[in-house]
Parts: sequence; structure tokens; C-alpha cells
Amino acid sequence: MAKALELKNISFQYRGRTNDALSSINLEVYDKEFLLVVGESGSGKSSLIRVINGLIPHFYSGTFSGRVYFYDEDITNNNAHERFGLGISTVLQFPEDQILARKVWRAVAFGLANLGYQREEILKRVKWALKIVGMERFFDQETDKLSSGQKQKIALASALAIQPKLLLLDEPTSQLDPISARRFLEKLNEIRRNLDITIIISCLLYTSDAADD
Repeated sequence: MAKALELKNISFQYRGRTNDALSSINLEVYDKEFLLVVGESGSGKSSLIRVINGLIPHFYSGTFSGRVYFYDEDITNNNAHERFGLGISTVLQFPEDQILARKVWRAVAFGLANLGYQREEILKRVKWALKIVGMERFFDQETDKLSSGQKQKIALASALAIQPKLLLLDEPTSQLDPISARRFLEKLNEIRRNLDITIIISCLLYTSDAADD
């Protein structure tokens, strides 16, 4: 089976911090895998996602070392926008941070527009992505009228619209109730099977003294 992602000796320390967020991380993820990264708050889950999508070290300042490979291509020096174009898409922890338009279809189209797709192709992919997440009837809905669960689905649709090879989700169920969270994860696994993509999800391991990540 093809290797979708490989991290070699990844270490990172945020500027102004004294402890490493990540230290000597080695990871191999194979094509079409569904991988959960589980840890306590502050354990480095979000930092790991940022290394994969290119926000570290190209957006977050600090001391970085190691190499990142995507289908055997060294993408360490590729920034987040370039990795997005290669097919690495991310769903953020808070969907409001990813919904950057007043209308649903425009929010889903945002990434496609930034990659330079033509309007006809954008609309085609927006409708396709909304159908996958079961939100096609909300095409022209105003985003501020959506529930938390619906906003999470729109954020997912915007990530799927580029038809990624690798989908990253940073604590996607943290804003959902247990039933909605379970349905969301079941939907993700269905999407992985139907679209033949690789999925990596960070999940919080709850403890009585958990602090913000």
C-alpha cells in the first residue's frame, strides 16, 4: 500500500516557549487510512496537524527540524497554500474560523476560488461537496443561521471541495454533543470509503484537569 504521509524526526518549539511542542516525531500514514491522534490538552495534537498542513513552520514562528513527505515527495519547504493545492485539506476545530462568507455556497467555494478554479467548476464542486455532507438544500442559506453541527458540515464540505488526497481534522467534534459527534465520525468514515481518501483526526483525551490545547 502506498505511503500517503511520512514525518521524519519532527521537532518544534514555539517562539517564546521553553518546552518543545513536538519532539522527535516519526510517523507513517498509509493511503486510505483513518488515523486518530488522541491526547490530553496541550499534548501537541494541533501542532502535529499544523506541521502536516504547513502552518508550522511557515506561519507559526519557532524552531523547527525534520522532514515531511507526501506520497514520497518532500514537501517540507512547501507552505500551507501550496500543500492545499497538492491535496492536503484541513477542517479547523472551530468551524466559524473556516466559514468566511455569508452564504453557504460561497463559504464552500472559498478555497476553490483561491486556487484559481473557474466559476463553472467551482459551482459543480460546491454542489458535489454539499451533497456528500447532506447539506445540499442549504446551498443559498446564510451561514450565521446555521447550527453548530451544520456549520461543522459546511466546514467539512469546504475542505472536501478540492477533492483532497489527505483530509486533516483538528478536534472536529469538540463543539458537538455526543450524539452529533458520533454521527459526524460515522459520516467521515463513510466519506473515506466512498472517496478513497486518507483521514487524520486529532481528538481530545478528557481528563479532570484538562486545560486548553
